[in-house]
Amino acid sequence: MPRDYPGSRERYPRDALRFKGSDTLVDGGISAAVFGAIALCAFLLHGVAVRLGLERHRLGAAVIGAIAVAALFVTFTNSLGAIASRGDSTLAERAKAVDTRKDDRAELARLTVERAAMTLTPATAETVAAARATVNAAERAQKAECGNGDPKQRGNNCRARETTEASARATLATVIANKAATDSAATIDADIRAIRKRLETGTAVANPNPLGAALEAMLGAGAAALTAWQQAIVAAVFELCLVAVM
Repeated sequence: MPRDYPGSRERYPRDALRFKGSDTLVDGGISAAVFGAIALCAFLLHGVAVRLGLERHRLGAAVIGAIAVAALFVTFTNSLGAIASRGDSTLAERAKAVDTRKDDRAELARLTVERAAMTLTPATAETVAAARATVNAAERAQKAECGNGDPKQRGNNCRARETTEASARATLATVIANKAATDSAATIDADIRAIRKRLETGTAVANPNPLGAALEAMLGAGAAALTAWQQAIVAAVFELCLVAVM
């Protein structure tokens, strides 16, 4: 037995060979014995009731017949539970796939709108470094021309150097903002590519419950209710066929 499910990282559970519908091997054995005995009673006691009725043991026939009907009801519900849970994991995975694709499409639409609304001037780390170097040069020139703030040290071009430094700092702030916007746009673009790849390569499921959808289209009722009734009919026909063969 392989250690992993095909195409999945999940390992087989320890109880992979346990009886369906039980939590432990012991519970599975007990459940099999109990329901097996009830099923045997459902198969045999109908005949016993008929035999007692033919022999005019009416009370015994009624009691045994009631027990046989109760046993048949138990086996019917047990069969219904087995049929209903037969594809439970598959339906859950299909529903999960549908929900995941729906969420991905909604997120893709949101990111696309957000990206389209972004207007930016591309900026890189090198652009920021160049703008910062310009600020440093302007700051050195301003200090050389204006001194340490003493009016006597201010040169003739001090005002111009101060204006140049202020302009360089404003440019640096703009470049830093553009760099942040550029990084944000790159992140959104990467997210959009990842979602599109998931949508292209993921499992496409039109409907998690095809049988229920088909019945709903034909009969106009809820898919879940119709599927439950279909399962109930299958279980009932199975039990009635066994009784008829008996």
